[in-house]
Amino acid sequence: MSKENKVVEEVKQEGAEPVEVPAEKKVEKKEAAKKEPVQKASGKEGAEVSAAETSEAEPTKETPKSAPAEKNKQRDRGHGKHGKKNRNNRNGERNQPPPNTENLPPLSLHEMQVTPINDIKVLAEEYGLQEYDGYSTHQLIFELLKNHGRRGGPLLGRGVLEILPDGFGFLRSPLNSYQPAPDDIYVSPSQIRRFGIRPGDYVTGSIRSPKEKERFFALLRVDQINKEDPELARKRVPFENLTPLFPDERLVLETDSKEISMRVVDIVTPIGKGQRGLIVAPPRTGKTVLLQKMAN
Repeated sequence: MSKENKVVEEVKQEGAEPVEVPAEKKVEKKEAAKKEPVQKASGKEGAEVSAAETSEAEPTKETPKSAPAEKNKQRDRGHGKHGKKNRNNRNGERNQPPPNTENLPPLSLHEMQVTPINDIKVLAEEYGLQEYDGYSTHQLIFELLKNHGRRGGPLLGRGVLEILPDGFGFLRSPLNSYQPAPDDIYVSPSQIRRFGIRPGDYVTGSIRSPKEKERFFALLRVDQINKEDPELARKRVPFENLTPLFPDERLVLETDSKEISMRVVDIVTPIGKGQRGLIVAPPRTGKTVLLQKMAN
């Protein structure tokens, strides 16, 4: 007799109505019966399995939290007792604040060139320069301004521009007869194009001390060009493109009634603005004296 028939008979004996179990539920019960022995492990085996499962799961949760802490400990140990303090002090010069320029007066290169050498040496000692006995005047001025610029002090310079074939230029000093000197000021091609500076212009501005592998001071900012605003200099028309005009304003040379020669020039050959004149006379007849009187 099959199991199903036994179940039906037992139900009849107890006086209950027989209930038919669907085929799908039978299959589910069979599958659940197969899985129960694995899930309901008893005794030591069950304890060992649960302990192994928990030991494998716990590291996955704790490892991400403990790893950064261990790395920080190793990093701090590498820097010694102070840890991050040593790391911050590594780049001490980079982290230092910029020098205070409020108490440093501006130094002008042109004024230093006309200052007596003894006064320059006194100033060099005040700025902490040492071992300058073998320096020439140009070298001493160069080192003094270089030291002042590195400390954050403002530097001023001026000179007449000379543009070289490579496109850049230098501000030459009349004290050096406009000849190349160690204290000339470098002017970049971009500044020449930006402000329309031309050879022979008198430029005034702020300069900076030379950096590494540089030999000259460099122009930082243009303040004046020919003692005028730089914007006015940009609007200048080249001399070749100017329209020529005839002289329309007279120059009176007679400033004193006792100067008869100037009165004669005003009567015979009056001169106006823009005119040219030529004095022709034998030697030692007073040509130079006449020119002096006209100039005065």
